[in-house]
Amino acid sequence: MEAIVHKKGDSFNKVIRVRTKTWNEDTEVYDYAAVDITDATIFFMIKENQDDDDDDALLNKVITSHTTPLSGLSATACAAAIMDFAVCSEGESYYGEFQILDAAGDVMSSETFAWKQVQDIVQRIV
Repeated sequence: MEAIVHKKGDSFNKVIRVRTKTWNEDTEVYDYAAVDITDATIFFMIKENQDDDDDDALLNKVITSHTTPLSGLSATACAAAIMDFAVCSEGESYYGEFQILDAAGDVMSSETFAWKQVQDIVQRIV
């Protein structure tokens, strides 16, 4: 995943699709199949430093209700108020991760990415 660039204080929404990827020898392409995430928990976390404690994360969102769980679809919706953490320094970014745990607490999937928080240009309230 490429770096996510986000304007400080704006809301953030992302659809999360959980699926398996297997190589099909006959067609020589990958086959994708949805993963049932009915009882899964998705953690969306952003940290200033990778080794920071989870309690010190800039954002720590837990998602247990999914859009279409049998099709492996969920979404994260973060209100602007919780997205109002510090702007990254020039050329720097934060560390982000989506981690999906099954009902037993085992990691089904994990995706890390760079999170670039930038200052919003428009400062007036309409």
